[in-house]
Amino acid sequence: MNSNKCNKGFISKYALVNDQKIDICDFSTEMNPLCIPHRHELIAARGDKNIHHFRHKHNSDTGDSDITKWHLEWQSNFPDTEVVFEK
Repeated sequence: MNSNKCNKGFISKYALVNDQKIDICDFSTEMNPLCIPHRHELIAARGDKNIHHFRHKHNSDTGDSDITKWHLEWQSNFPDTEVVFEK
């Protein structure tokens, strides 16, 4: 998988807005949410059937992964899912 792409199917309850991490509950339509790992554009999904979450606006920002649905679901509960440790 390209390291500049997020996992296909990844959703999150958190996004970056003006370099601050926000919860989907604090989102308003005037905001421009970005994904935390790579700053891709996001869309707020707040329907009646599913838990409110952010998802990628462009499919080209996501790539294939071998992560299970269970893993993706758990990742959506945390603002930081990828932490880089420099050597």
